[in-house]
Amino acid sequence: MKEKRFKVGDKVTYKSKYVFTHGYCHGGNDLGGYVGEILEYKSFNDNRKSWEIEVTTNCGVDYCMLESEFEEYDKPKTVDLFPIY
Repeated sequence: MKEKRFKVGDKVTYKSKYVFTHGYCHGGNDLGGYVGEILEYKSFNDNRKSWEIEVTTNCGVDYCMLESEFEEYDKPKTVDLFPIY
């Protein structure tokens, strides 16, 4: 079992489903580049050697995805220069 890469509440960037041979493990639309928030860690998927996580989407519905379908999110420097109030 792998160590968890993220924590609940972390922002993560969706990888494009087209970088995976068969798309996302659980299907769904391509959300490549969208920044979601991890809501919950679920079980470890032994077949895919990755944790399953509940993540926000751009359509208002939360998805169960594989941790490996995301990359770390580094907030753009402009957010620090021009904070949103």
